[in-house]
Amino acid sequence: NSQNVVLHGTLHLLNQLTATNGRLNAFANSPVVYYSGSVLQNINSNQYVNDAVYQLHINNGVGVKLNTALNVLADMTIETGAKFSISPAQTLKVDGVTTNNSGTASFVLESDATGTASLIHNSNNVGATVQRYFDGAATEWKFISSPVAGQAIDNAWKHTGSYGDGTGYDLYVWDETSSCWVYNLNTTVAPTWPSVHASNNFVPGKGYLYATQELQPTRKFEGLLNNANVSAALTNVGDIAHRGFNLIANPYPSSIDWKAPSGYTRNMLVLNGGGYDIWTWSNTANNYGVYNSADPSNIGTNNVSRYIAPMQAFFVRANSAGNFV
Repeated sequence: NSQNVVLHGTLHLLNQLTATNGRLNAFANSPVVYYSGSVLQNINSNQYVNDAVYQLHINNGVGVKLNTALNVLADMTIETGAKFSISPAQTLKVDGVTTNNSGTASFVLESDATGTASLIHNSNNVGATVQRYFDGAATEWKFISSPVAGQAIDNAWKHTGSYGDGTGYDLYVWDETSSCWVYNLNTTVAPTWPSVHASNNFVPGKGYLYATQELQPTRKFEGLLNNANVSAALTNVGDIAHRGFNLIANPYPSSIDWKAPSGYTRNMLVLNGGGYDIWTWSNTANNYGVYNSADPSNIGTNNVSRYIAPMQAFFVRANSAGNFV
């Protein structure tokens, strides 16, 4: 129907939805859409008016895959035993309550060479698995962070290899107070890893420097998605050349906008030309790139963008100690 079809009430979809001419209006009358099939079901583009659904329930134990951008205007629920995945480079936005009753392994944000899935939501305690694909050559440095709470720095990240210490990875944190990188397995030479990183887990909001001997692997973070305020403590006591530089991170499963006028507590940062700088490492340029929040463009030097990707760490420079929120 080229004039579209307006849904009232509740639709239990048991197979694939096809829209060859027109789309399904699944929001105007506050309807509910259940994906309740017994084979893999796909949510594709050009199926829903405005790419929106009022309320969405995933109730398919085989799985439902989102292959387009979708906005859920009310609540989304993954029922017990169901599986839901967001394809790489696709975006899900949930305006209401997000509930996952099926465990962290059953809600997957996928990542590959084409991009990384994004979720914008506002609910606490949503379990999920967030993949991170590493492009480029083996052993390239990456600035990374965790979008979940409770992700262990485990053997999936600390794998064996052909380095002299038997490992096949490098993992560091930047310690502003001593102005140096601290290696994950350093327990003897000050500053040691335990002295600057007491947790056995990735810390939300903290940045890490990571490299692996594996060529273009896909790692995963599994736990409860970070939500609401996340704080990072900044220091300003390092040596003159590095004083105030702190490696923090985007803690969310969606990009954040460094140019946004609100949403941050960053008055402790060095003000530069009316804005605040971020730095990330570019393997292409073999150098840092910088973006300033007052820049009228969207791209800074060496392709650093105003949009800080999920799982991306970045340097800021503190003018004084404080909590970046």
